[in-house]
Amino acid sequence: MFNKLYDFCRRYIALALCCIGWCSCSKKLSSPVENPLNAAMPNVPMSTIVLPMYIPMNELNRLVDSVIQQEMREGFTLEDGYRLTARIERGIQVSASERTLNFLIPVNLEIFPKSNWNNIRANGMIELNLDLIVDIFQNKFLCKSQLRAHRWITPPKLNVLGIKIPVEGMANKFIERYKYELTQSLDKYFNEAVDLEQLKKILRKSFATPFYSTEDGIINVYSSPSEFALGPMRVEGDQIVFPLEVYIENVISSQKPVELNNDMSFSIRPGIEAASRFAVQGRIPVNYMELMVKENFEHQQFGSGMSKIKVEKILMRGEGHTMEVTMQTSGAYKGMINIQFDPVFDEARESFVLEHFRMKAIEGRSLDKTMFGLIRGFVENKVKSGIEEGINNIIREYRLSVEPYLQNKEIYPGVILQGALKTWTIRDLVFYQQNMVFNLLTDLQASLRILRIDASILRPASGQ
Repeated sequence: MFNKLYDFCRRYIALALCCIGWCSCSKKLSSPVENPLNAAMPNVPMSTIVLPMYIPMNELNRLVDSVIQQEMREGFTLEDGYRLTARIERGIQVSASERTLNFLIPVNLEIFPKSNWNNIRANGMIELNLDLIVDIFQNKFLCKSQLRAHRWITPPKLNVLGIKIPVEGMANKFIERYKYELTQSLDKYFNEAVDLEQLKKILRKSFATPFYSTEDGIINVYSSPSEFALGPMRVEGDQIVFPLEVYIENVISSQKPVELNNDMSFSIRPGIEAASRFAVQGRIPVNYMELMVKENFEHQQFGSGMSKIKVEKILMRGEGHTMEVTMQTSGAYKGMINIQFDPVFDEARESFVLEHFRMKAIEGRSLDKTMFGLIRGFVENKVKSGIEEGINNIIREYRLSVEPYLQNKEIYPGVILQGALKTWTIRDLVFYQQNMVFNLLTDLQASLRILRIDASILRPASGQ
């Protein structure tokens, strides 16, 4: 199951690469231009992923039934040389509130002397009112079971040589002893079966490698979860809801940032967020983006006749909130032209635009009105629109590739993922140490519907 969830997370996080999907060429990067920048590096945003897990009551009943049957299959030896055996009947009722699961369990009981006198037995059916209280302390799963009450459905009768004698009072004394044996056995099973340290090792191994890489392997998505929290359990119709909340940091970068190394923990929270807020920080080298511009526009010619201009060389850098492109040209205009754009995310269209166009000659003769208009037309119609179109086409393609995973996708036998991507935006865009840094934020609504529980996910208790 971890591998399938991992695969979904990898594809979902890949949406963040929409902003840099045009960087898929495999050529060697040029040396970055070193310029001191005054802009501050944005903090890596913390993502909060809310994933409620819906489990049908009858499926949870089946699991609890199998666990209790396993724990009671050999019976219990009580004081005074008596033994007690139990068999669960159908009709378990379950409810949930906060950290407590409550079960009403009908059980057939049989009490007999340890000496195996087969002709002396007490039989009856009892309903046990059992609480399982869940907690996590210092990354250790703790389960405390409490037998709150019991009532006799069929009062016990002692069978002596075929004669049935009511013995409810005597049987109640056995039940008091039985309660302790049962709760101790259940506590031992669940506390040993749910091994959070082992789960942490599995998760650490999964997050040690990038969730996603571009085809050339230069740009990767790295993630580091800091906490997995279980929220208040509740009942919705005929299902029990286990809300899971994951706190995780994600970065798009050419190498894993040193600071992206959270100490993973597990907890139980009194409340969780209503919806997911997913975020990823992009740290894209400017010289990586420069390759795309060079491939598409270097050595191109524009204009006609005596006004034809050729782009000989393109350089790119970023500073503050501004992207700079420097073109060396020949032909009708021989010189160096500096062009500046400010990348801005359009919330209404959910797309990038390059705004606040500025252009000036930094080498060669000054630009007259005709030459300025000719070069500006090429830059705005070709360079600027080409960059915008490339970014936004990749955004749409990646979004379309992620959405099928949220449409009743069976990610593991019996486990269905449902959900939808909501609005998303980009904030805090800045050029820092010749990297384009930005925070991509998106809303995700998702849930897991668990149709069948694989009992093998619980580690058998020691000694079993």
